[in-house]
Amino acid sequence: MRPSATPSSSTSSATSSPRPELDLRTRQLATLAILTTLGGCEPQLEIHLRATLRASATRTEIVGLLTHVAAYTGIPRVMNALAVAKRVLPPADLDQLVQ
Repeated sequence: MRPSATPSSSTSSATSSPRPELDLRTRQLATLAILTTLGGCEPQLEIHLRATLRASATRTEIVGLLTHVAAYTGIPRVMNALAVAKRVLPPADLDQLVQ
């Protein structure tokens, strides 16, 4: 029988250990997709939107990701994510969603 990990130890090791298979930028983009899909994670989305920008993802890539996720996760959750993105990303990048 395997020993069970406590929530704090499993969360800590999962977030602090780099994954050699994925670079930071890719992990951050994946995190945005997951948080958007989960819904109700808007405070975490705001943090990770900024972290994704710092990890060299472009604002255009982030908006493209959120648009892509809409087909799989549903419009309401993506609209919530876009509301957070409006606070973090410049308006010009979000204008392309309306076109």
